[in-house]
Amino acid sequence: PTFTAAGAYFDVAAAPGSTFTAVTIQQCGVASAADEVYWWNGSSWAAASDQSFAGGCITVTVNASTSPSLSDLTGTPFAVGTTPTAPASGSGTASITLAVPTTATVGTDGGTLTTADGAFTMAVAAGVVPAGQVLRATDGPAAPAGAPALPTGTVAAGPFITVAGPAPGTPGPATFQFSAAALGGLASDRLCVYALGPGGWTFLPTAVDPAAGTVSANIAGPATYVVLADTVPLADVPSGFWAAPAIDRALAAGVVVGFPDHSFQPQASVTRAQLAKMLAIALSLPLAGSGATAFSDVTAQAWYAPYVAAAAQAGIVAGIGGGRFDPDAPVTREQVALMLARALHLTGTPAAAFLDQGAIDVWAAPGIQAAVAAGLLRGFPDGTFQPLAVATRAQAATILAAVLVRMAP
Repeated sequence: PTFTAAGAYFDVAAAPGSTFTAVTIQQCGVASAADEVYWWNGSSWAAASDQSFAGGCITVTVNASTSPSLSDLTGTPFAVGTTPTAPASGSGTASITLAVPTTATVGTDGGTLTTADGAFTMAVAAGVVPAGQVLRATDGPAAPAGAPALPTGTVAAGPFITVAGPAPGTPGPATFQFSAAALGGLASDRLCVYALGPGGWTFLPTAVDPAAGTVSANIAGPATYVVLADTVPLADVPSGFWAAPAIDRALAAGVVVGFPDHSFQPQASVTRAQLAKMLAIALSLPLAGSGATAFSDVTAQAWYAPYVAAAAQAGIVAGIGGGRFDPDAPVTREQVALMLARALHLTGTPAAAFLDQGAIDVWAAPGIQAAVAAGLLRGFPDGTFQPLAVATRAQAATILAAVLVRMAP
C-alpha cells in the first residue's frame, strides 16, 4: 500500500530475543522522491536519516549509528509521505529484512542447499561436490562490498544470495523467494534473477511462480545472486495490452528498455542493429572487447558494434551483401525468423503453409518453418505470414520473451 501522512502508518516490531546488526525497511508504491520515511521518536516526528528513493520504493537502513536506532524499533510508528503532524498507531505493512547472514552447506553426499530463512533453495546431487569440500550459500540484505550498482530502474526483491565453493559441472535449478512489495503493484513478470559476474550484473532466464512467491533460475555458482524487480512504469503499455506480459518479461531481463519519457513505443519498428543487441543479451553472448566487425558500415565506435560482432561470431546474423550489415534498416519478419532459427539451432516444419508462401524468400523459408514449428512465430488470422512486414517493438518483445521462457527452468 501507499502510505501518506494523511492517515496510514505502520509499526515495526522486533521479536523478543532477536539479535541482529541492522534492519532494512523497504516501502514500495511511493508516489515520488519528495516523500520520506518518518519515525516517532517519542515526542515528535523525525525523518529517518539513512534512506533512499528508487523505482517507486523508499529504503531505510536502521542500525546503531542511524536514526532510529535498534532500541527504537519495537512499537515505533513509521509513516511515508510529507511531514506527518500527529502520531498514530500502525495500520499498514512493510517488508522488513533482518541483516543476519544465514549460511547453509552441502557436502559430497549431496542434499538440499537451503538458507535458514528459506529465501534460497537448490538441490545438489551426490558427487557434485568433491570430497572434503562444501558448497555454501549465504544470504544478506546487501550486495558484496564493491559490487556495481544494480541495473537502472531495478530494486532488490529479496536478499542477496552468495554461493561459494566448487562449481557444479552443469547449471542446476535454484529457487528464490521474492517480496511482492518490491514490485510496487506491477506484474510479477517484472521479476528476474541476476548474477554478479566480472562484467557486472547479468540476468538469468527466470521462471516466476506468483502463487508461491518464488522464482527459479539455473545457476552454476559460485557467484552472488539476487531477484530484481524492474519498477519503471510504462505510460503507453496498459495492463490489458496484448503484449504487456511479454514486454514486462523482456524488460526484467534487460533485453528491451523503455525511453526516458517512460514510454515503450510498442508500435515503433525495430532495426537490424537493435535486434542483434536484443538477441545477444537474451542469449548472454560474450561481447567482443573492441566491437570490430567485418562489416564496412559497422564502425567499432557504434553503440551496437559489440552486439553485432557477438551475433555475427555466433552465426546469428549475416550481411546483406557487399560487406554491409545495414544496421539502421528496419528488420523484417522473415529476417527475425532466420535469426531466431540460427540463434536457437531450430529445425522443423509447420503443419501448414501460409497463403503468401510464394512471397517468402528462398533463403528465409527454412528459418520461418523452424521458428513457427517451435512456437516462436505464427502467422496472421487471415492465413498469411507477411514476411516483408517490419517487426514492431511489441512483436520483438513477445518473441524474445518466448525465447526467455524456453531457456528458463
